[in-house]
Amino acid sequence: MKRYSIVSYVEWDIKQQIRNLQKEFIEITWARKCYDRWLPHISIGDGVELKENEVDIFLNKLKKFTSTKKKLLIDLEGFGGKTNVNAWKWVVATSFALWINVILSQSLQLLVDQIQEEVVESHQLWYKIPKPYNPHVTLAHRDLTQEWYNAGLEYLKNKNFSKQIQIDNIAIVEKLENDNIEYKRFEIY
Repeated sequence: MKRYSIVSYVEWDIKQQIRNLQKEFIEITWARKCYDRWLPHISIGDGVELKENEVDIFLNKLKKFTSTKKKLLIDLEGFGGKTNVNAWKWVVATSFALWINVILSQSLQLLVDQIQEEVVESHQLWYKIPKPYNPHVTLAHRDLTQEWYNAGLEYLKNKNFSKQIQIDNIAIVEKLENDNIEYKRFEIY
């Protein structure tokens, strides 16, 4: 069985700004696992666990789904965090996370609901996005201690982040033991 996450990657110019912010975080917090293992993205579907013979079926379903969608504009605004993030039982991680807030629009919620109903529902899950849905772009997680979390929060008090981005792709990312690799990306036009 292989595990896949369903995400939308942040567009290039905004991605670079987020990566620069993550680099600053590494200097302040020493937390770098998020930077090393993930490109900036928004989780938009539950994680699926697929047998080898189910992968092509899943990809075809996602391709068909994506072909019927139009790009969405969404807003990134400010920062947030959480001190009791639940890690999966097979992942070694701290319970602290810091992120850029994504403003949840009706169209983004509808997209997430449709992915669940039309693409994910018939498959075994390894991960469920928390309900209620709280979209965000993670800056630091997994190796963020309480001390570093507090330092990160303090640093973010003096930062502003307000951008509008497009949801213009849906990607599945293979979850490996020590990495996350983009498996396939479908563009939204």
